[in-house]
Amino acid sequence: MISEDKQRSRITYTAKQSLIAFLPGLGELIAGWMISRTVPMLDIKPWILIAYPMLLTSRGNVAGILSGNLSTLLNIGMVKPSLRKNTHIFYALISGSIFLTVITGLVGGLLTLLSFLVIHPFSTLDFYEIMGVYLSTAIFSSFLTIPITALVGISSFRLGLDPDIVVYPIMSTLTDIVVSISYFFMINLIVGLLNIIEGLFMLFILLFLSLLFVFRFFKSDAFIRLVKESCLVVIILILVASLTGNILSTLRSEIIRNPAILIVFPALTCTAGDIGSVIGSMMTTKLVIGFLKPGFNIIIKMFPEILGTEIAGAILFMIYGLIGSVTEHMGFMETLRNALVALSSNIICFPIILLISLVTAILTFRRGWNPDNFVIPIEATLADLITTISLVLACMILL
Repeated sequence: MISEDKQRSRITYTAKQSLIAFLPGLGELIAGWMISRTVPMLDIKPWILIAYPMLLTSRGNVAGILSGNLSTLLNIGMVKPSLRKNTHIFYALISGSIFLTVITGLVGGLLTLLSFLVIHPFSTLDFYEIMGVYLSTAIFSSFLTIPITALVGISSFRLGLDPDIVVYPIMSTLTDIVVSISYFFMINLIVGLLNIIEGLFMLFILLFLSLLFVFRFFKSDAFIRLVKESCLVVIILILVASLTGNILSTLRSEIIRNPAILIVFPALTCTAGDIGSVIGSMMTTKLVIGFLKPGFNIIIKMFPEILGTEIAGAILFMIYGLIGSVTEHMGFMETLRNALVALSSNIICFPIILLISLVTAILTFRRGWNPDNFVIPIEATLADLITTISLVLACMILL
């Protein structure tokens, strides 16, 4: 009886903590609502859906690299808690983040174009629009998210908070919102308002400003190290994200009929990644301090924590479905169906995300590597892909 009470207590405690941790995901509905305003254009510009997950992933990964490095450097005193007159390594870090943005922008734009050309004939206009929108969105959004990341990190440090805990959870949601607004803005600007000459001139200005800052610090050891260690990783992750974009594009007809799907999409992928991150973090902590041994019996020993985390995630998935439907003024049955689609996608993706977190934690720990450096980056990127596949399956079954 005492054991059952303890297990229920562990489940309740974890569910409450996880629900609090996942609540910022509600902000992702803003990102989804913003990008859902492009639904009328999806028939003539289907590449919009292909590019969107890649933009979220690439900007999120660069923001994660920046926030992780900034948090560490603030804590060890190599960066001052100030935006002005900071250390050389601080500006090299900003410069490296801008460089990674340009690289991922070029790679992501080309991957979008290649995916589009598989089923559509080549045209110069498509090349201009896809590369122009993608690269402009990546660079323009970075001009907003990079200073905000630095400001959040420095402000949290000044307030006596730990940037390692505060910065990334805040920035993951803010980055998605900024990217979505920037994407919507650039689509309308480049596709609708500007002619080709004006669009190319705007892109040239954005590239010039980016490279101007990069060239000031590209010989710095901190810049070189950041780019060497991160460039290949972010390119590999954007290749995975291209699969996510192509899978999402298979829902184009359903999204045109039911825009709520696109509204909830960023929130679903974000929260699915958060579920895996929470479980992965608990696993790695217990492995490192010796409470658990690396093996699949971890699932049994951590079952209350795993179940509590999933309960919180499932609740939010349903809430996302309800809010997305209400936003689009849908009827009761449509709202209920969308909530069930969101919940079903959670039920489908959760076991796979749990397995990825478990296997990554066990393998890295057995090799003597730090699991914290692998579990969350790998799980978070694959979670986007798995959640998208789960959403497609749920829509096929229920819609």
